[in-house]
Amino acid sequence: MSMCWRKSRLLVWLALASLSVALLGAGCGKGTGQGAAGGGPPEVKIGHIHPLTGSMAYEGGLMRSAIQMCVDEINESGGIKSLGGAK
Repeated sequence: MSMCWRKSRLLVWLALASLSVALLGAGCGKGTGQGAAGGGPPEVKIGHIHPLTGSMAYEGGLMRSAIQMCVDEINESGGIKSLGGAK
């Protein structure tokens, strides 16, 4: 196998592992279905594993920025509709 093929295969596995951890974390959260104040919509916690140091730090920073942009866009539009406006 060429080095390029190995790197792309590694990145695919890392992406799948990140997604698995994020879904596991979202499913294991305990909550009452209400926000921090008790009356507002519930808060959804998300997680993502990305490199912030080393040779992949630049890509990790891009991933972090992209995730934050998506979160901000969802929250500005009123939250997640299927979860009662959860942010």
